[in-house]
Amino acid sequence: CWFHIVCPGARTSWWQQLSHTTRRLFMEVSHDIMEQMHFRGLRLPGALAFLNVVPPLTILVNSVVIGMQSDIAPDSLIWDVFEIAFIAVYSLEFVLKLRIFGCKGYFCGKEA
Repeated sequence: CWFHIVCPGARTSWWQQLSHTTRRLFMEVSHDIMEQMHFRGLRLPGALAFLNVVPPLTILVNSVVIGMQSDIAPDSLIWDVFEIAFIAVYSLEFVLKLRIFGCKGYFCGKEA
């Protein structure tokens, strides 16, 4: 790997390090959500998977749609349909997090 040539003392490649950091961040967020759900006695099957997977994918798809909208038929009705779908997903994320963390935890929690 070229990383080991540039930094011969490194034990892991940049890809492994990035992967480890991403996994650690994912686990911290998952732990916070699970902790709050347990504390509040909530049983929301699929909420953790939804909150960890769907919002980032929605942001990615939304950015692609914005780029396409500027080039392909900007006045088409399909773009309005996409915007409504994105708003629905973002609203569902907001409601789920508000339900899991509560108003104080959502707006004034440790990440606020």
